[in-house]
Amino acid sequence: MSMLLTKIFLISTSIYFIHLYDCTAQLQKKNLVKNPSFEDYHTCPKYIIEWRGTIKYCKNWYNTQISTPDYFNTCYGVGEACCASPGIPYAAGYQYPRSGNAMSGIALYAYSSSWQNLTNYREYITGELWEALETDSIYCFEMYCNRNIRSFTYIYSHTVGVLFTHLLDYDTTSFNSSIINKVPQVSNTTFLIEDTLDWTKIAQEFIATDTFKYITIGNFEPDATTWVTIIDTSVWFNSSYIYIDDVAVYKGKCREEEKPQKTFFNLYPNPGSGVFSLNYGVSQDAQLVVYDILGRTVLNETLAADKVLHHFSMQQYSNGMYFLKVLGANNDEELFSQKFLLQR
Repeated sequence: MSMLLTKIFLISTSIYFIHLYDCTAQLQKKNLVKNPSFEDYHTCPKYIIEWRGTIKYCKNWYNTQISTPDYFNTCYGVGEACCASPGIPYAAGYQYPRSGNAMSGIALYAYSSSWQNLTNYREYITGELWEALETDSIYCFEMYCNRNIRSFTYIYSHTVGVLFTHLLDYDTTSFNSSIINKVPQVSNTTFLIEDTLDWTKIAQEFIATDTFKYITIGNFEPDATTWVTIIDTSVWFNSSYIYIDDVAVYKGKCREEEKPQKTFFNLYPNPGSGVFSLNYGVSQDAQLVVYDILGRTVLNETLAADKVLHHFSMQQYSNGMYFLKVLGANNDEELFSQKFLLQR
C-alpha cells in the first residue's frame, strides 16, 4: 500500500510541476529575435576594424552596407585601455554588456569640420527572426542602448530606428556608409540615449504590415533631422556611437515603462537652412511660437507632452534672424526662448 501511495504522490507532483511550468511559459512572451544578446558567434573577433565590420562574426547578425558595425565579446579578453579593441570592458571605450558576454556597437551620426563630404554617415546591423511576423498583428520591439564615451564623441544622437524587411538587401554596388533611405516601423522620439554607465531601454509598439523576417537597427533620419545633443563642435571630428544589447521582438503590447524626466530644451541646427528640431520637456502640451525680427508671428505649433522631439520647417521664409519661444498651456508662461538664424 505504501508503495502505491508513493507512486500516486510522485505522479501527482509531476503533473503539478508540468502544469506550473506550462502556466509560467504562457506568461513569458516569446522573443522572435535569434541570438538577441549576441552571445553566439562563428569566430571570436581579433580586431576592432575590419572590412565590413566585425558584426559578421556574430551568428544571425549581418552588415548589409559597406560600413563597419562592431561586435564585442569576452572571448577576446579585456582589451587595453589605450586602444580600441573587440574585448570587454575595453570595447572601443569602456563598457560591460547588459547581460551575458557580448554586445554590438554602431555609429549613428558623424560630423567633421575638415571632411566636408562626411554627411549622413551611418552604421547598421541586421538580425533574423525565428518566424515571420503576422500581418495586422501588434508587436513590441525592445532593445537596450548605452552611449559610448571615448574620444571624438562630443556630439551624440538619440535617433535610432528599426526597419522590418522580407529579405537581406545588401548594397554591393557602391562604396558607401550612408543612410538607408527607408522609413522604419520603429523610431525613438522619447528616450535620451545619454547614459554612459547604465543601459537605456527603447521600447515601442507597432503593427506588422507584412510578413517580415529581418530587422535592421540604425539611424534612418538625415543629418538635418537627426535628434542630437551637442557638447562641443570646435573639435575637428565628432561622432555618436552606441552599444546595443538584449534585442527583443514579441507579439503583443509593450510593458508599461516609467516616463523619462522632462527638463530639457535644445534647438538645432543653429544656424540652419530650413528644417529645425527642438528636443524638449513639458508636463502639459505647450506652444512653439516663432517670430520674425519685426515681432510678427510666423509659426505656431503644438508641442505634445508625451513627446520630446519636434521638427518644424522654415523653408518658406526669408533668410535672417528669428526668435523661438515655448509658451505654457495658456500662453501665460514663457518656458524657453532662443534666437536662431535661417541661412541657406
